[in-house]
Amino acid sequence: MIETDYSDFQINGYSYVLKHITQPLIVPSYEWPRTMLKDAALFYIDLNLELLDFNLGLIDIQFGNMIHIDNARPVWIDFGSIA
Repeated sequence: MIETDYSDFQINGYSYVLKHITQPLIVPSYEWPRTMLKDAALFYIDLNLELLDFNLGLIDIQFGNMIHIDNARPVWIDFGSIA
């Protein structure tokens, strides 16, 4: 999961607002080479297996919910797709 913290921003009717670290460059998934696609797919499987321990899973699989950071390490950015 992407590094995330609570924001000071408040919205009526919501307990909290999350903020992610800023990424200077995001490569869209349609430009990922095969190795990045493979890493993303394996990461998706591993993340779902970990979420199963909490009786959770990802309901919205699309590579737009994931980015690659640092040394092309895939991270999940869509907290709303965890159910």
